[in-house]
Amino acid sequence: MNHNRKRFYATVGVGVGVAAMGLMTALVPAYASTKTATTSTTKATSTTKSTTNTTTTSSTKSTAKSTTKTPTYTMKTASIVWQGKPFSHPDSFVYGGTTYMPIWYVSQLLTQIGVQSTWNGQTWTITAPASLAPDLANVNPGKGPMSVTLNGTVVERVAGLVAKDPSSKSNTTFMPIWYIMQLLKRIGVQSTWNGVTWGLTQTRSVSIVPGTTKAGFIQDFMITLGIPADWSAVVQPAPKSSTATGSAKAGSTSGTSGTSGTSGTSGTSGTSGTSGTSGTSGTSGTSGTSGTSGTSGTSGTSGTSGTSGTSGTSGTSGTSSTSSTSSTSSTSSTSSTSSTSSTSSTSSTSGSSGSSGSSGSSSAPASTGTPYNDVKATDSSWAYISAALQDGFISPDSQTHFGANDAVTLNMVDNMYWTWMNMGHVSYQPGQSVAGWAQSIGLNPSGVSSTSPLTSTEVTQVLGNLEALTHGFAKTSNGTSTLWRIYYPPQDEYNATFSQLTVSGTPVYSQSSASQVIDKVYQFFNSVTVTPSGNNLVISMPSTVNTPYFAYAGTSGDIEYNLFNGDGASWVSAPVFDGRNIVAADLPANVTQVLLSVPKTSGVTLSFNEQIPSLGGSVTLGEIQISWTSSGVVVKRLSLN
Repeated sequence: MNHNRKRFYATVGVGVGVAAMGLMTALVPAYASTKTATTSTTKATSTTKSTTNTTTTSSTKSTAKSTTKTPTYTMKTASIVWQGKPFSHPDSFVYGGTTYMPIWYVSQLLTQIGVQSTWNGQTWTITAPASLAPDLANVNPGKGPMSVTLNGTVVERVAGLVAKDPSSKSNTTFMPIWYIMQLLKRIGVQSTWNGVTWGLTQTRSVSIVPGTTKAGFIQDFMITLGIPADWSAVVQPAPKSSTATGSAKAGSTSGTSGTSGTSGTSGTSGTSGTSGTSGTSGTSGTSGTSGTSGTSGTSGTSGTSGTSGTSGTSGTSGTSSTSSTSSTSSTSSTSSTSSTSSTSSTSSTSGSSGSSGSSGSSSAPASTGTPYNDVKATDSSWAYISAALQDGFISPDSQTHFGANDAVTLNMVDNMYWTWMNMGHVSYQPGQSVAGWAQSIGLNPSGVSSTSPLTSTEVTQVLGNLEALTHGFAKTSNGTSTLWRIYYPPQDEYNATFSQLTVSGTPVYSQSSASQVIDKVYQFFNSVTVTPSGNNLVISMPSTVNTPYFAYAGTSGDIEYNLFNGDGASWVSAPVFDGRNIVAADLPANVTQVLLSVPKTSGVTLSFNEQIPSLGGSVTLGEIQISWTSSGVVVKRLSLN
């Protein structure tokens, strides 16, 4: 035979097969500490001068300042590998000889097996499904200010630390990795840690319903193919204490006591929140007077025409007591600012019946933090959607609506995979269309509409096929023994097979014939099975007798083949198996398969070829290498160029 081109190996990613993992969108809790570095300065000055029976001048200056610094640690990027596939790359650090991991990233991983979790700043609440059979025996939680509960039982008490996550730029809680490993062990997740990579493997069977919405399927698709999510895009919500109603945020100022005088101007330059303008035109009562007993002017009104900035709200959350009085030490802030949710009662009201900006309040719609109104930046799904958009294998419905809850169809799946594989030259691909290609390579389940919404069962089938195409095999059974069905790993066949297949500059195959030929390649390899038998591998492959095509196989020593499907016939030993040497007379009419037997330690290289008499030889159209490890079969597609 003439293999008229040089070869080099191209490895197809191979790992432990995971059948159709379903992912559930996690509600991202506030995994941030209440300890944030803040500096708050309050300055209030009021000077009131009025003339009645007496003249009173009051001036008070008050300043408050507090600072709490978040400790800093030397961060080191780690890798979390889930079921043999990269999941995320969080930053960790070592403190006191112990590695600390951010629990927020662990929580996102737990959703892969249907485990939900919440964090309230003190307690990490883990809820695992009964199918995982959580182990709550021999619990000795120890001592520590933070608790970890599993299905209502405190299983760990730890001393967590708070540090800024370099990816999210937010403070988050870190816990010692050893304690997290012990927790995961209770739900059947085994861990390995080498100081850089944290390998996690699920050892207990759990049934997860895969995502049947666009957002959910993107997660499943990326996890199945080992496509990294963009966790840096996800915003970890701010600590509850920093947004609590009634507390002023850092930098806000307000009066410290009493209410303003009758002629004071309230909030002429005040800002609300970070960008809103509060009470830009509001003025305090103009004719109120402050009596000697500290009673504010009776006719003063505050900010009757005041407006509130786009993000600031002054009014219902910023009203002050209507019966407050102004004594000789009362003060009024001249440039008050308040956060959206904070309340300042000392700088907003003048006069016994005055109210703060009652006619000037407004509120902006809550922002999702993303360009889309149906995906929040705090959703774990945003990590996958953001990465998918950057990689370009998914598109939003519009500039403002992603379509997170759209139904999943085969058309969507086919185009996602086609784009992710960077396919082109459709006329050189099997099927000669995106849908035809997906059907030919074994992606689409048979009998499923390309436009109808997929059921969870159909999504599971699709994810299983994606897994098989990625690794080059699917582990299955024939009812009596375990076997591995080969899936020919897809590539752009123009580049991989045909672009350099020329004679004197002329292509050996036209576009139309190339598509038909490459169909034969996928049909052949996708019909090959591998069954372990003692120290050998038995390979079953289609017979190519009476066709211009033939199989060619070799191993490190002699190879054995059987033309009678092993039905008591003798195995023939030869240096190689060459299908050109098999003629119809050698095969019974009902035999459609040929068996090969090779040592597990050697494996086999198997190619599919076509004889072309006009060229005086043959060409190789596809080639794979099958080997065996302790984990089972490994398949590599070999390069022909």
